[in-house]
Amino acid sequence: MGERTARLNGPDIVTGSEQYADDIQLPGMLYGRILRSPHGHARIRKIDVSRARALSGVVDVVTASDIPELSILSGKEVCYHGEKVALVAAVDADIAEDALHLIEVDYEVLPAVTDPLAAMAPDAPIVKTGAPCEEVTDEEGRQLRNVTAHMMVVDGDVEQGFAEADAVVEAEYSMPFFHQTYMEPNAATARVEANGRLTVWSSGQGAFNLRSGVASALNLPEGQVRVIMLEMGGGFGAKNGVFTEPHACLLAMRTGQPVRMTMNREEEFFDGRPAPGCWVRLKTGAKRDGTITAMEGRIVWDGGVSGRGGSPDRLLNLYHIPHVKLEGFAVRTNKPGPGAYRAPGAPQVAVPREGNMDLLARELEIDPVAIRLKNALKKGDRTRSGAPLPHDWLKMTIRKAAAAAKWGKVRLKSNQGMGIACGEWQNASGQTNAFITMAADGSVTLMTGQVDITGLHTVLAQITSEELGVPVSDVTVTLGDTDTVPFTGLSAGSKAAYSAGTAARQAAIEARDQLLKQASELLEVPAEKLVVADGQVKEQGRGKRRSISLAEVAEAAIGSREGPVSGRSPRWR
Repeated sequence: MGERTARLNGPDIVTGSEQYADDIQLPGMLYGRILRSPHGHARIRKIDVSRARALSGVVDVVTASDIPELSILSGKEVCYHGEKVALVAAVDADIAEDALHLIEVDYEVLPAVTDPLAAMAPDAPIVKTGAPCEEVTDEEGRQLRNVTAHMMVVDGDVEQGFAEADAVVEAEYSMPFFHQTYMEPNAATARVEANGRLTVWSSGQGAFNLRSGVASALNLPEGQVRVIMLEMGGGFGAKNGVFTEPHACLLAMRTGQPVRMTMNREEEFFDGRPAPGCWVRLKTGAKRDGTITAMEGRIVWDGGVSGRGGSPDRLLNLYHIPHVKLEGFAVRTNKPGPGAYRAPGAPQVAVPREGNMDLLARELEIDPVAIRLKNALKKGDRTRSGAPLPHDWLKMTIRKAAAAAKWGKVRLKSNQGMGIACGEWQNASGQTNAFITMAADGSVTLMTGQVDITGLHTVLAQITSEELGVPVSDVTVTLGDTDTVPFTGLSAGSKAAYSAGTAARQAAIEARDQLLKQASELLEVPAEKLVVADGQVKEQGRGKRRSISLAEVAEAAIGSREGPVSGRSPRWR
C-alpha cells in the first residue's frame, strides 16, 4: 500500500509497554488455576477437595459436582491427558498452585488409544463413552470404532486410469499433531460488574467468538457478556475459540471478585488446539510423458477427543486428474481436540500429494518441475469447488519459483539438495467493520472490531492514508470491544486484511466524499474538480489552483450542517 511503513505499535511491543492479557491487574483480583487429568483415559471415582479448601488463602474450589448444569469440567470420565477436572481461586498464584496438589482424585485408569489407525480398529477401546460415531464397516464387514465422519470422492474410473498408466507409485505418510507454539500463553481475566454483567479481558482471534463461547459454556445470554480484546502475542489459528475464559468467569461469579487465569507452557501443550495429525496411503499413476491418469487413496484424520477431520478433496486441488477414488475418515482419539494452524488441513495433505509427485518424477525420469507444470490446473479448469480458474496461477508460480531458485543451473555441493513442492490456499471473507472520524487538526481515527494479527491494523492505517491523503503517522487504529462495535468475524481464514481492509477503504471513501463536499463550499469549486492529497484538498487543472488544508476543512465541518467528517462500513440506510 503506497509506501512501506513500520508497524504502528512496533515500538510499544518491543519496549514492553503494550498491554497483553496477562498484564491485567484489578483491585481485589484472585488467581485461578486448573487441575488437569494426568491420564489419557480414566473414570473418576471420587474427588476430595477438603484439604484444598482448608488451605489459607484459598477462596473457592470447584468440581463438576458443584456445577451439574454446566459441562466445563469433567466429573465422571477424562478422555485426554490435560482435561480439566477442578478449579481453584486463591489470593495469589502460588497458593492456587499449592491447592491443586492438595486435591485428591481417585481414578480408574482405562485403556487409551492415541493412534488414529488403532482407534478405528474393530476391537479398539472406546475413546469417549457415549460419544456419537458413524456406522462404518471394513472390507470384512466389521464395525469400525471411534469414526466420527466418513467421506468418499469418486470421479471417473480409477481402474481404467491405472491401466492407462506406465508408472504407478504408492506410499504411506504419517503426520503427527503439531502445536502452534505461540509466544504468549492463553490468559483471561473476568469481573462481575455492578449491574451483573460479565466483563472479560482476553487475547484471541475474535472478540465475538469468545463472547459466544463464554455465554454458551455458562448458559448465559450473550448480552450478559462483554469481551475486551488485548494485543495478541501469536495465535496462528489456535486462538479461534475459548480456553480459560468460561472458567475465569465462573470463579468470578461465585466469589464476587475479579479472577485471572493464565495457562503455563505445559498446559498449552496438554490442552491447546494443535493442528490435527493424519495418516495417508496414496497411489498415483502417470503416462510415460508425465500425464497423471489416476489417484487412489485413503486419509485418516486424528481428530483427538473431538473427532474433527477434513475432506480428502485437498489431495486434488492442484493437478488435473481424470480418474479418482479417495476415502476419508475422521477418528476420535484420546488427545485434546485439534484446531487450526495456518491453512487448516492443507500442509498435511500436501506432504503425500507432493511426495507422490516426486516419486513419479523419479520413476519416469522426469524433472520434478516439469511433471508439475505438465499436470497443473490451468486457466478455465475447475477446482473441486466448481469455480473456474481465471488465470494460470499455479504454472506462473512454479516457473517464477524455479527461476528464482535457478533450478537446474546451480551446482550443488556434497550433502546439498534442491526440491520443489506446491501448496494451495484461498482467503475467506466475513463480517467486519470500520468507523473513521477526522479531528479538527486533520488527524484520523479508525475503529474496527477486527483483531490485529500480523500487523493488520497497520494495513488498515495504510489503506486509510491512501484514500484520505494523510500520512500514516496521522492515522490511529483502535480495537473496539463487543459493546462498542457490531458483530465481527474471526481474524482467521486469511481474510482479515481482505475483509477489514475493504471496510476501511469504503469508510475512508465516505469520509473523503464528505471532505470534498465541505471543501467545495469553502473553495467555491465543484467537488468533481477537487482531489485529496498530501494533507490538502486541491483544485485540479492548470494555472492558479486553489487549495485548503484538511485541518481547515475538518474544523469547518464540525460546525456545519452535515457535522464532523466521518465514514463507516458497512453502511446503514
